[in-house]
Amino acid sequence: MNLNHKDINTGSGLGPVKFGMSRETVKKLIGKASEIEHDAFEDEEDSQTETWHYDEFNLSLSFDEGFDWRLVSMAVTSDYFEFRNKKLIGLNRADLEKTLHDLKIADLEYEDLSTPEFPLHELVSSDALGINFWFEDGLLTEIQWTPLLRDEDDSIIWPK
Repeated sequence: MNLNHKDINTGSGLGPVKFGMSRETVKKLIGKASEIEHDAFEDEEDSQTETWHYDEFNLSLSFDEGFDWRLVSMAVTSDYFEFRNKKLIGLNRADLEKTLHDLKIADLEYEDLSTPEFPLHELVSSDALGINFWFEDGLLTEIQWTPLLRDEDDSIIWPK
């Protein structure tokens, strides 16, 4: 993958990698993943997911069986990647929220997901943009985003 593609495009993807692509297309574009992780949810049909980790890019891509193994989620953990020309990884929550407010993103929600194992685990998200900002120990460590959803039925709007 050409690392000139560093802009997180909500609803669309990352550079040439777009939501809705097949595993085969993604593999042709950026090559073989460093690791492939399989998950399944016992209560649901078509509930398997496959997450491809590209360690050299600090990038993870998730494919979902329920959507014919199309790309449905992306996540980055490096400050190389930017959101609207801003480097966000490493910011504290207050600085992230101020930056997002300055970018006119107003639908932010906060959740404290701390547990004894992860005492400072927090999430800031925007449903309108389909983006999650994950914090550990007070600092932003991961940005995760998905395709956008239609308001009327929550169906996916696949990018063209």
